[in-house]
Amino acid sequence: VENVPPEVPPVENVPPEVPPVEIIPIEVPPVETIPIEVPPVETIPIEVPPMETIPIEVPPMETIPTEVIHPTPIQPTINNEQVVNNSSSTNDNI
Repeated sequence: VENVPPEVPPVENVPPEVPPVEIIPIEVPPVETIPIEVPPVETIPIEVPPMETIPIEVPPMETIPTEVIHPTPIQPTINNEQVVNNSSSTNDNI
């Protein structure tokens, strides 16, 4: 007996029918904003004990007399010849 292939009828490209899919909207219920109650925080006073003022003993300072030497005032010496030569009328460099 020879290997006889069974006769297979030719298969046409038959597209399977896909029914159109409807877009079903999903209903989302509105979310309520739930307020979170925050209890008021009490301000707890912190007790600070009063500090004693500790006196600091300052020993009395001796007053050391300082001799003040008055400097002799320096009087500016004005040379009258320079004042005369500074006038613009006697300027020979023009």
